[in-house]
Amino acid sequence: MGENIDNLKDILFHLEIEGTYFYQDEENKDDYFIAYRLIVIASDQDIEDCEGEIGFRLKSEMYDDYLIFTYVGENSEIHRIVGVPEIEYLEFENSIGTLLENTNIVDAVEFLKNMKTINFNELISKNLYNKKNFKNVK
Repeated sequence: MGENIDNLKDILFHLEIEGTYFYQDEENKDDYFIAYRLIVIASDQDIEDCEGEIGFRLKSEMYDDYLIFTYVGENSEIHRIVGVPEIEYLEFENSIGTLLENTNIVDAVEFLKNMKTINFNELISKNLYNKKNFKNVK
């Protein structure tokens, strides 16, 4: 991890996920998928201005512009979705959950690197509701 991470390592925050509509084409509102995006919430209100920078650093460390998640399998285990197509627009759908509480940037990166992943293409199905907690509309 780079020196930019070092100046964030003492800041505690929560990693939360929120249900989100993701649009690949902002003009075509009928083509979207619903999954969960990562939200950084500072543990201390005095450092809320660092939330954006922490989110950017997490995406940079993971080489992932989106950090999007879904639940997979009978036990609803959370997976990070990889191979996500380019997204032009997104908006809040509903539901918020906690992924990791009172963590720092080093532990959060380690947590995300060790998380199971699933490829976006594996989630696509002709049945809109085939995959639990993931909906794809085309």
